[in-house]
Amino acid sequence: MRKKAFFTLLVIQMVIILIPLLSFLLNKDKGQKISFCVDEYLVSEKSVVTDGVTVEENNNEILSFLKTPEISLDKGTYIVKVNYNTNQLGNYISASSEALNDLEIRSEKAELSPYYQEAQITIELTRAADDIVIEAVYGGKGFVSIRDMTIKETNALYGKNIFYAFLICLFLNGIYFFSKMTVSSRKVVIALTGIFLASCYPIYTDYLSAGADIPFHLLRIEGIKEGLLTGYFPVKIHPLWAKGYGYATGIFYGDIFLYIPALLRIIGFSIQTSYQFYLAFINLGTVILSYFCFKRIFQSRKIGVLGSFVYSLSIYRLFNLYTRAAVGEYTAMMFLPLILLGFYLILMENNKKDWIKNSIIAAIGISGVVQSHLLSCEMVLFMILIVCLISIKKIWHWQVLRSLLLGALLTFLLNLNFIIPFLDSYNKDITINSSEWVSNASSTLQESGLFPLQLFSIFQHSRGGAWRTGSGIANEASYTIGIIFLCGILLFIYLLTCHFTQCRKEYHFKPACVCFFMGCLTIYMSTCLFPWDAIARMGEAMEKLVTPLQFAWRMSGPATLLLCFIICFVFSVIGNIEKQQIAGMIIMFCLILHTINVGWYFYDFSYFTEPYRVYDTYELNTMALYSNEYLPTGTDPQEIVDNRIIKDGIYVFEDYEKRGINIECYLEVGEDGGYIYFPLNYYKNYKCRDKETLEEFQVKPGINQMLRVEFTDKYSGTIEVFYKEPWYWRMGEIISFITLLGVFYLLHRLIRKNKLKTEK
Repeated sequence: MRKKAFFTLLVIQMVIILIPLLSFLLNKDKGQKISFCVDEYLVSEKSVVTDGVTVEENNNEILSFLKTPEISLDKGTYIVKVNYNTNQLGNYISASSEALNDLEIRSEKAELSPYYQEAQITIELTRAADDIVIEAVYGGKGFVSIRDMTIKETNALYGKNIFYAFLICLFLNGIYFFSKMTVSSRKVVIALTGIFLASCYPIYTDYLSAGADIPFHLLRIEGIKEGLLTGYFPVKIHPLWAKGYGYATGIFYGDIFLYIPALLRIIGFSIQTSYQFYLAFINLGTVILSYFCFKRIFQSRKIGVLGSFVYSLSIYRLFNLYTRAAVGEYTAMMFLPLILLGFYLILMENNKKDWIKNSIIAAIGISGVVQSHLLSCEMVLFMILIVCLISIKKIWHWQVLRSLLLGALLTFLLNLNFIIPFLDSYNKDITINSSEWVSNASSTLQESGLFPLQLFSIFQHSRGGAWRTGSGIANEASYTIGIIFLCGILLFIYLLTCHFTQCRKEYHFKPACVCFFMGCLTIYMSTCLFPWDAIARMGEAMEKLVTPLQFAWRMSGPATLLLCFIICFVFSVIGNIEKQQIAGMIIMFCLILHTINVGWYFYDFSYFTEPYRVYDTYELNTMALYSNEYLPTGTDPQEIVDNRIIKDGIYVFEDYEKRGINIECYLEVGEDGGYIYFPLNYYKNYKCRDKETLEEFQVKPGINQMLRVEFTDKYSGTIEVFYKEPWYWRMGEIISFITLLGVFYLLHRLIRKNKLKTEK
């Protein structure tokens, strides 16, 4: 019977996958394509000429000067490309339909920039329509000429259908395995599903909420997508940024997990939908990992669910997810429970059988943080240092020491793909922690801290900026950690003062004390009372160490995890100390408070935050560089001009094509040589060579750190400019990949071995 059910499920899934896959293969590149031959539509400040018909002077008013006939389009995604010529900003193209509402047609206008000659817009239709109109609008200054226009259907609809079919198969598999579970396991799955769905509450809309850092991180995703489409992997220089000049975020900011939304973009999803899927993925990962870690530590499914509920729905994590849109930090928070579990197992339960597995768990946790957010990595290392100092006697036991050493080695090898490029590029040639930024950060770090009354708010502000203490808190988002952690602290103090003898007999008492101490310390460090300014004045080295933190309240991240351990400990022992009825009431009261706290945050954020809709690349501001970190030293962002090319001694310049950070063109250079500047920010490892002979030409920085190619004598031919990673970067990537495979293989072997022993 089981085999029959399994076979039936397998057949159903094959059909579900094959239908959209066959649809994709049969319809690939066969979608609708419409071309408009426009016989010189020209509009200027004084007149409009349409097929030879002159319209009177328009007095510099905004004018719709080109409208296509009503077009019939099926459900799907379409790219509209327009070739044009203009000399002023303010002109744009757009798409509209009177029959479709905003949920059925998604498209934003695109500006016709004088620096380019081609523009495009994306139209996403959720149902067919026969009245789609493409419109060109003149802004009233200069002139604009539309030469031709094409509308072409993409394969996005079929790609999305395949992805949705994959999700349906996952859901069916989930139902199948759910049906095979015991009742207690089903209860756990239902509880975790509820936590996951609750954590995703703000994304149940057709738009994003305007989180503080969201433009920056959407550009990171788009940069990876553009890099992959132009043939680079991994993407170290993101080609989209800085008006297409490129930006080294891939070198200095761990982005391995952002390949997930980038691949969804390539499949055909919009920017905001890809980001929403990524949020859901992180929420699911956080729910599962936190459950697994707290369940393993306390050997209790109930405590595992409790830990997942408190941690996954902790207010500071929700602030990172939605209010701040701090992609790096909330991704790193997904791995913090693994680090806690790894060090707990190494220090508390290390034995000859499991010491390798314990090291692997800690290494995976730390690696997840390294590959997500360097500032979180700094905070984690600080926490690890304190734990090692507190547990110095245990560390010198060989079994513990070898686990720590193996964990450190695995962490190093797993992250060579990031460490080598980072250290190789971390020099004066690239702006990292500029003196102006460091000076500003060091002078505001303490002032950015929280007031004590903000720490445990129950009805907090979910919106607003992060201001200095002098501005008060009226218009500031409350970067609180949540009321439940205050309950945990007070209950732990109660147990220590009134039931110390019973508490000290509990197995988890010592790690709970360590977590309590470190949790209170990190809370203190997140406030304006901690002497950050005095520490920064202790010397240049100390200043460089603390100022990257930028905001003192970032310490709320590790505090959330540490105090979550306290909550789990208190709830696991209070029933053994107090009467069951009283203990149950205390636990229920705390959980209700936490639920109200979370519910208020979701209400305040979801119903009072401005919507942010973004569907395609052209809608993003590629100059959203924030502090201009990672630009070549000496670059003035104000002087970055679209598609700027400067040449001298070049007599023929033809067939120019720029795809991301790849450039190809035909040149003829005079007897005395010459040079040409391309619209690329100069980073080392750029190469230029003849396409046929592979002869290399000198590449170096030039005006405003633009990439400059020099020719010492006469030359004619086609050149190609591209970015090439050094061999030792590639070696680091290979080592990290092999180590990752080895780690998963070892885990599989160890888990299987333990399972066989248990069955015997």
